Amino acid sequence: MDSQTLIAALLCLFLGTLGIHWFYLGNKAKGLKRLGLWAAGVALSIAGGVALNSMLLLLGYAVILANFVLVIVDLIQILTNKV
Repeated sequence: MDSQTLIAALLCLFLGTLGIHWFYLGNKAKGLKRLGLWAAGVALSIAGGVALNSMLLLLGYAVILANFVLVIVDLIQILTNKV
């Protein structure tokens, strides 16, 4: 494993929900999409908590969970050199 792959894997592992690994790998569009997905999940969760709306809160959690699943997929792709 080369150093770029190792750094990308570590960024994905620790900061993957923010899409930092995509910025490092040079794919800014995917990085921005992942960052937007995380921000939307957090915003929905906060809005649901403030408004005491359980549907918004659950939707926010579902978006955050989907983002986490995508991070796991990204990590596997990085470690198997499929990126």
